[in-house]
Amino acid sequence: MRKQRGSAILEFALSATVLVAFFAGVFQVGYTFYAYNALEHAVRVGAQLASDKGPDAPADAVRREVVKAAGGLNGLAPSNVQVAVNRDPAGAAVSVTVSVSGYHINSVFSSTTLNGRPNATFPYTHRTP
Repeated sequence: MRKQRGSAILEFALSATVLVAFFAGVFQVGYTFYAYNALEHAVRVGAQLASDKGPDAPADAVRREVVKAAGGLNGLAPSNVQVAVNRDPAGAAVSVTVSVSGYHINSVFSSTTLNGRPNATFPYTHRTP
């Protein structure tokens, strides 16, 4: 009986360590998916805006819209958003691609850097040469 008195505290300490590490890992994966999903939505909003406005749409306005659509993601700046006009061989603008580069998703144990992803490509609704 006397040998078993401290075993409950020892078992709790060992199991609590494992559980805290497990829950921190689950949080990290969940937050990374949340941030990526928010960025995916934001680049779609930006690409749709650029597509509707045409190839002459100011890239700065698209970048600001992406940052605004991303909501509460810390550290996302307009400089992390890339806007590229895609042209056919004749030089006519056919689509726009909006992507995120150089953004770090900071989680509990690690940091994930996004370069070129997520991205969204939308065709221009009014083609102009």
